[in-house]
Amino acid sequence: MKHTLLLALLLSLPLNGASINGSGSLKNQIINQDFIINGAGSIEDTTITGKLDVNGAVSIKGSKLNDLTVNGAFSGESVIISGKTIVQGGFSAKGCTFQNITITAESATLEDCTAEEITIKPIPEKDQIIEIKGTSNIRKVTFESKRGIIKKSPESRIAETSGIKTK
Repeated sequence: MKHTLLLALLLSLPLNGASINGSGSLKNQIINQDFIINGAGSIEDTTITGKLDVNGAVSIKGSKLNDLTVNGAFSGESVIISGKTIVQGGFSAKGCTFQNITITAESATLEDCTAEEITIKPIPEKDQIIEIKGTSNIRKVTFESKRGIIKKSPESRIAETSGIKTK
C-alpha cells in the first residue's frame, strides 16, 4: 500500500529530467530535460521538451515530444514529435505527426499520420514493407536497401519515393 501511494504521488509531480531504470510509465507529466527509460515504457499525456531515449519497447499516447530514439518496438497514438524519430524495431503509429523518421525494421505501419520524411534503414537480405493507411500524408519515403515495398490505401498520399523494389 505504501509503495502504491508513493508511486501515485511521484507520478503526479512534474519531472525535470530523470531516468527510469527498468520498466516504467509516465502519465500527465511535463519533463523539461532529456529523459531515459532503460526498459519497456508506457507514456501517456506527457510533454518532454528534451530528447527521449528508450532502451526497450515503448507505447506512447497523447503526448508531445521533441526527439525520440527507441531501441525496441514503437507504438504511438495521437503523438506529436517535432524533431527526429529513430526506431530500431517494429513501428506502428496512428494519428501521429512526425518530422523525420528513421526506421530499422522489416515492417512499419502508419495510419492517419503525417510525416515529412521516412527513411528505412536496410536489413540484410530482407524486403522491407511500409504500410501507409487511412488519410496519411507523407512527403518522402526512402528505402536505403532498394528492396522496399509500399502498401498504401487509396486515401493516403506520398509525394516522393526512392528505393522501391523492382521485380
